[in-house]
Amino acid sequence: MRRINDGGYMKETIGNVLLNLDYYDGEDAYSDGSIEDRLLEIVKTTPKEDYQKVILTEKKLADFLSSLSGTGKYSGLV
Repeated sequence: MRRINDGGYMKETIGNVLLNLDYYDGEDAYSDGSIEDRLLEIVKTTPKEDYQKVILTEKKLADFLSSLSGTGKYSGLV
């Protein structure tokens, strides 16, 4: 994770993802709680090719992702 000030704009990078923090006041208005924290931890510490294996070993995470799919079935990560 790296924070940069680019011409008055605050940005943070996590891997190849660039977050624009210009409108973020530092307080999260919404969160999926521990599930969101765990998914972020997995993305930060796990090789991309192992995401699916790690997530499927944790039933809570697999169930959460299934609920997002709209089909009720976890279809894997791209």
